[in-house]
Parts: sequence; C-alpha cells; structure tokens
Amino acid sequence: MSAIWIVLLDTSSSMDEGFSAQSGTGGNAISETGAWAKKLDAAKEILLRQVSSLRAQDVAVIQFTDSAQNIFQGDRDALLKRTGLISGLEASGGTSIAAALDSVTSDSGFEGYRSLSVLLLTDGQSDKDEATRAANDLIAKYPFARIDSIIIDETDDGRAVVDAVSMNGTVRNATSTVQLGNAFSGARASGLRGELQNMALARFTAQAELSRLQESPPPTLLRVTTGELLNAETLRDSVVPTLLAFENVEGARNIARGREPRATISSISQDAPIAINLTGIKETVQLILEYAIPWRRQHAERLSELEIRKRECEIEKAEQENTLHGFERERRQLDLAKLQFEVARSKWELAERMMKEIDPDHQLRGEAREEALRRVLAGIDQLANTRLEFEVVRERLPG
Repeated sequence: MSAIWIVLLDTSSSMDEGFSAQSGTGGNAISETGAWAKKLDAAKEILLRQVSSLRAQDVAVIQFTDSAQNIFQGDRDALLKRTGLISGLEASGGTSIAAALDSVTSDSGFEGYRSLSVLLLTDGQSDKDEATRAANDLIAKYPFARIDSIIIDETDDGRAVVDAVSMNGTVRNATSTVQLGNAFSGARASGLRGELQNMALARFTAQAELSRLQESPPPTLLRVTTGELLNAETLRDSVVPTLLAFENVEGARNIARGREPRATISSISQDAPIAINLTGIKETVQLILEYAIPWRRQHAERLSELEIRKRECEIEKAEQENTLHGFERERRQLDLAKLQFEVARSKWELAERMMKEIDPDHQLRGEAREEALRRVLAGIDQLANTRLEFEVVRERLPG
C-alpha cells in the first residue's frame, strides 16, 4: 500500500459550540454557508466534502475525546457509502490529543503504508507534554509521516500544544466555517506536497539499506537549497555543471585509489526542492562541501566581475568601431588579465588543498598526479560557473 490520510477529529464537548467568528471574516453570515453551525457539524460536513475530492487513496477517521476510536479505515469510496459513520458523531467528554496520536502509533493496520499524512483537528486544551511525547513516538515509528493541525478558535495554550505536535507539518487556525474549509484544503495540499518530497527520501532510505545488505557503495541524497525549479535551463546551467564537478573530483579520487569509477546517478526529481540521488560518491560530495563550495562563496563577487569583464571584452572585439582609445583598451585588457591571474591562482591553491585530502600520503607521481590535479581543477571550474547550493540529506531511520 502507498499512502493514507488519517484524520484525528476532536469530538469533545466544546465542539458542540459555535465558532467565535459567527459572521465570518466578511461580517455577512448569509454569505458564509453553514456559518451558524456548531463546530463539530461544520467539521463533519467539510471532512466528507474533502474526502469526496480525494484521489484514489485510503483514508482513516479517528474520533477522540479523553480516549480515541478508529471509526473508519479504508478507501475513499467505501467511506462515502457509509457517511453516517461521520455524520452521526456527537460531542461529549474532554480532550486528549495524546490518546489520538497514540492510537495511530499502536494500530498495526497502518504499518503497511509507505506514507502517513495525519491531520489533527481540535479546538480544546490538552496536556502539552503528553501530546508532544505521543507525536515523537509516532514520528519515531513512521519517519516519513507528517502531522498537520487545524486549531479552531485558538488560545495561546492550545496553539502551543498543536505547534509542538505538528511535526513535519503545518498549523492552521479557523474561527469560522469558511476558514475551516480553507484550512482543510490547505492542510491536504501540504500533505500531498509532503508525500511527493518523501518519494525521493523513501527511495534513498531503501537504497541505503540495500547497500548495507549487499556491501555496495552507499547512496547520497542532495537537496537543492537555492530554490531552482527543475527545467531544461536549470539542468543545463546548474545541475549538469555540478554533476560534472562531482564526476571530475571523483575521477581524481579514483586515480589516487587505483580503482574503476563506481559513481551513478539514481534519480533527479522536482519534488520542491530538487532532489538528486547519487551512488558511490559520498566522500567526494563531502570534500566539495568542505572545500570547493566555501571557496566559491568567498570568491563569488570576484567570479561575477570576471564574467562581466570577459563579456565586455567580447563585445568590444565584435564591434566594428571601438570608441575606446588605444591606451584605455590596453588598460582594461591588463585589468582583465590581472583578475584572471588572481582567480586562476586561487583555483590552483584550492586544487592543491583538495589534493592533500585526495592523496594524503603523496603516492601519486608524474602523469598520474598531473591527471588527478587536472580533474580537480576542471571540477572547480565547473562549480565556479554555477551558483547551485545543496545540502546532504541524512537517512531517516525508525526508532
């Protein structure tokens, strides 16, 4: 089974009351359908409406007061045929968010799902420490799960509780029926985006486990942090140069270790942000993050200036009539040559530092060292031509 949407629905006594903003944000009760309904009535109606718009996916509804009860688990169509399970719910009792979350963790029926998206809907107070403990237990058992929350008529204490339990998720407030409907839709959209992001992470975790069993090179998952969207231009100008840099530096490491290349690209996905799954270059990525990326940040202004001056010189050469006097042209060319020399010297110094990590015992000599150094310099050049920033994603393990 792939994914399930689990709704934790507060049916405590306070849910039998009306919203604090009875007239809605616009001040017109007539324009807000169901504005005068009780909180639980509105929640039941909007929940069923949201379920009807789901794609083919399983859903579970757990009602909770002082205790919790799973009243439905199955596919969307089955629930829509038994709407009375939801519409017949009545409000009574107190509120225990911990009991609701614990019911998910302890229910073996959820263990077969790849992804759990939990939505907590509540208006009441609950013990923060117990609720936080229960949320931590749930995420420990299901590392890819997320908990989104909707709090109706929030208070400071109530907000503190839902903020604490909404792990990997979001918190939304609702003071009217319209806001509750928007919050339901927003939470569901966030859950779907989370499922997409988890696909790359789930693949990475499975690959990591497989590499341990087979004693093969471990995978490395990179998450792009500079906000690029995956398209042809980004692939050409940012992703490909970065991957070529990895390949060149890894090539230098292979020369030093006397082994054949083992690096592969498992996947590149636009799961907002871009995720790049690689195999066999974990040490190379760390080397680049430790040396090359800080160097690029430090010299970003100088690299940009160099590119601008190169373009200016190219434009001047292309012009049939150059308005600059001979002395001025020579001065600008000298400035460009000086800047090029400074950048080249800085790249060379960086390459030498990286070579000390690649070949700490100075085993490489002659042509082998020259080839390894050439590859490192090529990798530095490729990284200098892109501003793509990334981080290494840590593997999520249960427990």
